[in-house]
Amino acid sequence: MILESGLLIIELESLEIIKIFIFSLPLIFGIANIMLANNICDIKDDLENKRYTLPIYISRDSSLKLFRYLYYLSYLSIIISVIFKILPYISLLSLVSIFMVQKNIRQFEEHQSKKDTFVLSVKNFVIINYATALTMILAIIF
Repeated sequence: MILESGLLIIELESLEIIKIFIFSLPLIFGIANIMLANNICDIKDDLENKRYTLPIYISRDSSLKLFRYLYYLSYLSIIISVIFKILPYISLLSLVSIFMVQKNIRQFEEHQSKKDTFVLSVKNFVIINYATALTMILAIIF
């Protein structure tokens, strides 16, 4: 970062920005799924109030597929992060959390309700990202 005649000049390394982006994908997909789950749970109310959210445009079934695939993409991005040495090899242990996440996905697909199942999207976010963070801490310790 250079301050020159009143201008702030910032130099960025594009490879590092790409690495940060790939590393952030599980967070991005998780937040997107929290918002998507909220919108899926509200389809009926949104139609009545003429609010046109993504699930209304692409349908409940397609929204539920997107919900599932975004979690799978989170895991794929963890694998890609390990391949490109953005994350340590031990981060592959976080993939074990897919079993809990898959169970929550199935529950949400069976019944979409703010009261009963919306919280599953938040739980999945926490499961994936805490598992990844834990493996990073393990890599630092060992």
